[in-house]
Amino acid sequence: MDIRYLLFRIKCLCVSDFRYNMISSILNSNEPETFCRSMLKDFGFNKKHENIVRIEFRKIIQDAYDHHVPLADELLNNQTAEDAYLARQKYLSKFMDSGIFSSGIINIFLCLFIGAICIICVLLFS
Repeated sequence: MDIRYLLFRIKCLCVSDFRYNMISSILNSNEPETFCRSMLKDFGFNKKHENIVRIEFRKIIQDAYDHHVPLADELLNNQTAEDAYLARQKYLSKFMDSGIFSSGIINIFLCLFIGAICIICVLLFS
């Protein structure tokens, strides 16, 4: 198992801002595909995990195109660059909302699990 990939997955699950910032950086970059490739090189995953994350990044970009979200300097159906930016931020807000909710639930369960382990240790060793 690639430890960097494991840490990446844990960050995506437990840190709500991590996934949002990653998606925001991809969608706001001038060349999303090139940015994704350079980001993957920085992560340093092995080939198998790099391909998995590359497909996920490509899916993020494709979903944005499917929802008619302007990427980088594109305007698409918007009149001005400000309207395009607001449309992109509206699309990104759904990731932020779901990320906060899911990471909150996961963090609560993680705290309960750690608390249970602490109680079991106190009961066993006292």
